[in-house]
Amino acid sequence: MYPGIGKPAQARYANGCLAYAALTIEPELTPGLLDRVRPPAAPETLPNLGWLTQIELRGRHVE
Repeated sequence: MYPGIGKPAQARYANGCLAYAALTIEPELTPGLLDRVRPPAAPETLPNLGWLTQIELRGRHVE
């Protein structure tokens, strides 16, 4: 499956490292394409973002 071309929209650097990046995908993703890649599980059974607290960046936890 080919979703399209990702183009940089915004970026932020901190201490010489990429800290944030936003991409736009062209052409825009259609609802039909999103339905093809959406997980088949019910929303309440999908993982939440709690796993991000386990990631460390240069000795600091992600908040």
